[in-house]
Amino acid sequence: MRVTFPRLPDHQRAYSLVERDDGVMYRLDGGVAGPRLPHDIVHLVVERELRIKDGIWAGIAKGVVFSSMTHVSGRCLRAELLADLVAAAAALDAPTPQRIRALAAAKLSVLPDAEIDPAAIAVAAQALQVEAARWARLRVGEHLDYEWPVYGQKARDTVTGRPPELIECGILTLRRWTLADVDALYRAVDESMDQLSPWMPWAPGYTRESAAGFIGTAATDWAEGTSYSYAMVAAGVIAGGTGLRSQADTGRMEIGYWVRQAYTRRGLASAATVALTEQAFLLPGINRVEIHHHPGNLASAGVPRKLGFTRAPEERTSRDGHLFTVWYRLADG
Repeated sequence: MRVTFPRLPDHQRAYSLVERDDGVMYRLDGGVAGPRLPHDIVHLVVERELRIKDGIWAGIAKGVVFSSMTHVSGRCLRAELLADLVAAAAALDAPTPQRIRALAAAKLSVLPDAEIDPAAIAVAAQALQVEAARWARLRVGEHLDYEWPVYGQKARDTVTGRPPELIECGILTLRRWTLADVDALYRAVDESMDQLSPWMPWAPGYTRESAAGFIGTAATDWAEGTSYSYAMVAAGVIAGGTGLRSQADTGRMEIGYWVRQAYTRRGLASAATVALTEQAFLLPGINRVEIHHHPGNLASAGVPRKLGFTRAPEERTSRDGHLFTVWYRLADG
C-alpha cells in the first residue's frame, strides 16, 4: 500500500492519498496543513516501527474505511495510545528507558496489559524525529511517500524497493541497527581497535557518542534509501557490521563489512556478503555490486576473492586521497 502526503500551503485542509494493493485509491482528509509533521504520518511511522498489526494503517491496508479521520470500525486504542507515547518520547532530549517507562505509566495506565519495550519505543521515537526533519525540509508542492510493510517478510519487499530489515543467513543474522545497540556497538569496536584502526578511518578515537551518531545517521540513510546498515549478530552477540551503500544512480551498490576481533576467521563477512549481494541484485536498477578495501588489507581482500568477485585492474583514489582496491560482480555473472 502506498500513502502520499502532499505538503500543502499553510492553513489549508490537509489530506493523504492512499493506494491499496488491490488498486483502489481514495483520499483521506487530515488536519490543517503546516510545518509540523502531520499526525497521520506520526501514526504511520509509529505503527510501522512498532509493528502494530491492529492499528489504523494496518486497518486501512485490510480495507477499513475512515471518514475525515474518524474510524468506522476496528479502531485500536492501543495503537492510539502508543502513538501518543512515542510522540512524547520523541520530544525528549534523551529518551532513556526510565523516562520512557515513566511516560508509559502516565499514558498507558488505562491499558495495563500493554507490552512496553523501552528500546523499541526509543527507536520509533528516533524514526519520528527523522521524519519530522524530512517534513520540515519540504517545499510547498513537494510530498513524502511511504510504503506500508508486511511484517515477518524475510525476502525483499518489491513494493518499497528496499532490502529487508532482517536477513537470516545460516550462522549469522543481519538486522537493522537500533538505539538499543549503542553500548554493544561501542564495546565491539573498542575491543577490536587494534584490528580496525589501520584500515577503518572512523575507528581511531571511537566513543559511545560515535556509536550513537552512527546509528542515528544509519536510520536517516535507510529512510532516504542511500544506504542500508546492518548489525551482524552471531548467537545473540554483535559480531560486526555490514551494509549496502548506493553509488548515486550508477546502477551499483557497494558492500562494506567489519568483524569484531573475537569473531574473525569464522566466515561471518563471507556469509554477510553472500546475503547482501543477493539482496542488492533484487533492488530495482542494480546491475553491479562492488567491494572496496585498502590495498594492504589482506583479510578484507580474501572475502571477494573467495566468493568469485572480479578484481578491477586499477586501484581507485578516494576523495581524501587514499588508494583502494575494487572487486566487483555483475548481475549476470
